[in-house]
Amino acid sequence: MEKIKEKYKKNDKNNLKQLDFVTTGQFGAIVFLVFLAQKILVLPIFLIAITGRDAWISLLIVLAIETAILLLIVLASKKTSLNFFEILQKSLGKIVAKAVTALLLVVFFIKLVIIVFNIQMFFNNMFDQNLRSWLSMGILCFLLFFIGSKSLGGIGRLAQIIMPLCVFALLVFLFFSVKGLNFLNIFPVLNDGFAPILSSIWLLPLSFLDIFITVLFVGRIKNRNYFALSNTKTDQNKMTKATAKWLIPTTLIASLTLCLFAMLFIFVLISSYSNLNHLFAPDTNLSALFMHTPATYRFGRFDIPLFSLLLLSLIVTAGLYFYALTQGLVFIFSSKKRQTIYSLISAIALYASLLIFFSTQSNIVNLLTSRLRILTLVLAILVPLFVFFTALIFDKKQIGEGSN
Repeated sequence: MEKIKEKYKKNDKNNLKQLDFVTTGQFGAIVFLVFLAQKILVLPIFLIAITGRDAWISLLIVLAIETAILLLIVLASKKTSLNFFEILQKSLGKIVAKAVTALLLVVFFIKLVIIVFNIQMFFNNMFDQNLRSWLSMGILCFLLFFIGSKSLGGIGRLAQIIMPLCVFALLVFLFFSVKGLNFLNIFPVLNDGFAPILSSIWLLPLSFLDIFITVLFVGRIKNRNYFALSNTKTDQNKMTKATAKWLIPTTLIASLTLCLFAMLFIFVLISSYSNLNHLFAPDTNLSALFMHTPATYRFGRFDIPLFSLLLLSLIVTAGLYFYALTQGLVFIFSSKKRQTIYSLISAIALYASLLIFFSTQSNIVNLLTSRLRILTLVLAILVPLFVFFTALIFDKKQIGEGSN
């Protein structure tokens, strides 16, 4: 009888442990939604405001940068079974690892503020201009507290449910929007040279580079067929091979599909408003802009339900950043038992920041163009590179000893 009880206890522990992992399919869904969140809903407005017709070139470069960062993270995941925080601690030592984590949390918090503000803007434009911000922000922060305080597995399952809805919304949106458009309006190209394109990328790291958040998934991706395997050495080897086999194809399919959607979307915007660049300003919102498209005049406000579905990608991405904040605080203070308290503190800090310091669009624009964008750019490039090379240097067996 005692042996049976012990066996059930072990199984319960393993099940709890597995909540900190995602399957390759769930990771692909998360990659798709993280790419979608700002690359379609937020970034195009800023790029067109700065570069005009050449915004599609800026977006192409941004997508290439993010895909390269993603591949580094995915390749690192194939090489190690340690999670991101364990890699930092093993390679840098406790003190330095916690200092790096603190810097990352600053960037994650700022990006979370920007994403939540953008969600609020969409709600205001689509539903009610007089929506009370203190109430809507409170609801959003509570929702993020609920999502972000859960496990990675929970976020992965949520992403799997939401991704097909977002794909459907994008397909319907593009189907109605492309009718009657002249895509030759994207020409001429590079009238003002390459300087505005480089300037847009230098100014807006806080509006992209969201794929950097997937560094949290290093060592936490398992193939579905081996997800419930025990932690024996043989099973771990089988799982590593199975994960390695499907991880890169799944990731590339998800990222390249979204890249195609993003490029089509910005072509629609440029073709629709090629001679109306004055409409694109930092305080412009896509849902407000699409009120005046030819498709809206023909079919009515079809964009409202579709944007509502696409907003789910922003909510999942924000939830992922919130999860990162919580886990970062757990790592810094070495207290897993207080995870709920750290989640609550993060939610209160986010709510207070949005109401007191970042309640207007001008505050958000100042934040976007502040020097924090340089810190974001440096960390988003150096951290994935560091994790990738660390995973190559460390022997798999040695790293595996510290795995969860």
